[in-house]
This record gives sequence, structure tokens and C-alpha cells, in this order.
Amino acid sequence: MKNLEIHIALREARRTHEMTQVALAKSLGVRQSAISMFESGRHDVLSQEKIVAMAALLEVDLTSLRLGKRGPSDPTVLKYCPIDGCPSNVPYVVRSDIVFMPALSRATAGQSTICRFCSEIMLDACPNTDCGAELNAGAFCEACRQPYVAVTSSPAGYSAEWADQERGRILELRGMFEMISEMPARETRL
Repeated sequence: MKNLEIHIALREARRTHEMTQVALAKSLGVRQSAISMFESGRHDVLSQEKIVAMAALLEVDLTSLRLGKRGPSDPTVLKYCPIDGCPSNVPYVVRSDIVFMPALSRATAGQSTICRFCSEIMLDACPNTDCGAELNAGAFCEACRQPYVAVTSSPAGYSAEWADQERGRILELRGMFEMISEMPARETRL
């Protein structure tokens, strides 16, 4: 397993140990979805402590593994849609305030990227012009604590129930979008 990326080595070790993602997640005290995202290359979903604990549990020596962070030769960056009504941004109610969790996507740095859901230009840094920090996983900038997606609309009675309904609607829209995206293009005859 020398010179492999950590997520690949740990995924292979889990499989070698004939352990499911669910069982591994339970052993580490995390959700199965976090293990799935980590194994697909999202290193930011698990803390360093959880990664070390996973390696110990799966008997993997981390010293010869690469984190797999994208270096200067990789021209991609994380981007997100800043529009609160876009299906790429999932609403949650936190302390009676609405917060949107943006879906982060990898895209080419230095080029305009259009959101595939609403056609807005995606951002690749904190929207606070005094900050401009790199994006992190989450709804807020780690440097200045500003939300990535500002709430611009105000439906009457933002509530946990409204957020639940909106998340359901977004999942449905995303599912339809994926289904349409996977359909083969039809040929048109003139």
C-alpha cells in the first residue's frame, strides 16, 4: 500500500477486513455517510483523530500514505452557488435562524462556473470581501464565521418544519435532475 492516498488505502483495508461501512462508522462513532464520503476522497469529513483511529482499527500504517490534497498542478478548486433558493443549498434551522448548507463542487480555478441547478455563477471563496478565505466544508467560513449563502428571501414562518419540507423538495429536485442528466440524448431528424 506504499504511496497510496489515505482514503484508498483505508477503503481497501476495510474491505480486506470484510467490514461494512456501517460497522466501521459504528466503531468510530461517526455516520456511515461520513465513511462513504471519506472513501470517495472527501478527507475533510473526518477529523484527524478519526482518521488515525480508523487506521489503527484497520491496522494501516499511515506513514507511507499521501493525504491526497490537490497540489499546484491541479487546477481545480471548490465552488458553491450563493443563491439561497437554489436546490444545491440545503436549508436548516439553527437557533431559530435559517442556515443554508451549500453543496461544494470541484471546478476549474480561474474560470466562471455556472451552477447546474439555477445558472448562477458559482463562488470559490468566502463571500466576505474582507476575508476571501478558501472554502471549507460547512455553512460558514472558518476564518470570519460569515455564512456562505446569505438569506435573501423570507418565507413566512421559517421553522424546522419548513426546512424539513424544503430539504425533501430539494432531494426530489436533485433526483429528477440526476435522472434527466442520465437519459441518453434523443436524435432529432429533420
